[in-house]
Amino acid sequence: MIIYIGIILYSFIFIFSERASQYIARPHLVTVLLLFLFWAVVLGGLYNKKHLELFFICFPAHKNVLEYMIYVPLFLLPLINLIVFNREFYEKDVSNYSGNIWLEFETSRVSEILLLIICAVGEEIFFRGILLSTLIKQFKILNCIIVVSLIFAFLHVSNFDVMGNFKYVLIQCLYAGVIGFCFAVITYRDRSIFLSVVIHVLMNISSFMLHEKNNFLYGIDEFDLLDFQIIISIILLIIYLFYGIWMYNVFIINDGLTLRN
Repeated sequence: MIIYIGIILYSFIFIFSERASQYIARPHLVTVLLLFLFWAVVLGGLYNKKHLELFFICFPAHKNVLEYMIYVPLFLLPLINLIVFNREFYEKDVSNYSGNIWLEFETSRVSEILLLIICAVGEEIFFRGILLSTLIKQFKILNCIIVVSLIFAFLHVSNFDVMGNFKYVLIQCLYAGVIGFCFAVITYRDRSIFLSVVIHVLMNISSFMLHEKNNFLYGIDEFDLLDFQIIISIILLIIYLFYGIWMYNVFIINDGLTLRN
C-alpha cells in the first residue's frame, strides 16, 4: 500500500512541478527541488528505521576490483550510446558550425542535467531498491526481476509525449527492459543499487549530451532514427539480453543466491 501511495505521490509531484516550472519560466527548476526533497524524505525515513540495507540502498560489499570486471559491458553503455545515436558518425558535413557548444551552454540546462541525475537515482532507489527487495520476499527471484524490468520498460512509454517518435520510444522501452534486467541481476547479486545508479546516471548524461549536440550543433532531430541505427540497436539488445541471462545463471543460479532471500 505504501508503495502505491508513493507512486501516486511521485507522479503528482512530477506533473505539478513541471507545470510550475513552465509557469515561472524556469524549466525543470521546481521539479528538481521537489524531487530532491521527495527522495530526501524517503531516504531519511528508511535511514531512521535502519532499513536502507534491506532495500539494497548501500554500497556493495566487494573489495576486490577484479570482481567488478564482469560488469565492464554495462559500464560501456554510455559510450555505446554516444556512438550509436550520434548522427555525426553517419552524416558528414551536416553543419558549418565552428564554435564550442559547451561554451555557449545555456545556464537553464543545468536544471535539466540535475533532473536527469535525480531521476536516475530515484528510479534505481524505487525499482531496483524498494520494489525488487519487497517482491523477493514473496515471489521467486526470476519472476521479480522480470516484473520489475517490465514495469521499468513500460514507464518509458510516457516519453512519447516529449519525443513524438514511435520507433525511438519503442527502442528506448526495449533498452530499458533489457538493461533493467541486467541492473536487477547485479543489484540482487551485490545487494546494492550503487553500480546501477552510477551507470544509469552516466547513460542519462550521455543522452543529454547527444540531444544538445544533435539539436544545437546540427539542427537534427535525433529521435528520428536511421535504419542503420535501428539495426545496431536491435543487435545490441540481443547481446545485452543474453549477457543479462548469462549473469543471472552465473550469479544467482550457480551461486545459489536464490536460497538466501
